[in-house]
Amino acid sequence: MYTEQLNNKSFRPLEKQENKLLQYKEKFKNVSYFNIRLQQKILVRLKEKLKYRIQIQMIRNHKKIDIYKKTIKYLDPINLLKKGYSITKYRGKILTNASQIKEGEILETILYKGKLISKIENKKFE
Repeated sequence: MYTEQLNNKSFRPLEKQENKLLQYKEKFKNVSYFNIRLQQKILVRLKEKLKYRIQIQMIRNHKKIDIYKKTIKYLDPINLLKKGYSITKYRGKILTNASQIKEGEILETILYKGKLISKIENKKFE
């Protein structure tokens, strides 16, 4: 009987410690589950935020592309030719000044529809 009491007394602190460990284990399990759920919610929100920002950036990029397209179209030399302007070349280079050419030289003038080949008979400076 004495050995039984001794055994019971010596195992009680161990049982208490074991119970505490089980309680901590359960607590830790609950805290871990809560933290995981919280992190999952944060990740879902971040994913939605990222998706929204990507959509906004895509819209901005499409607007920029539209502006670039319009600018390219506006600056296209064909549009100038359609308005009645012409491009005159001498030896393959664009002519911008009458002093760049002498009388008797041959020029190429590009129109919206077609080209003209001209011979310079005289020139004036203004």
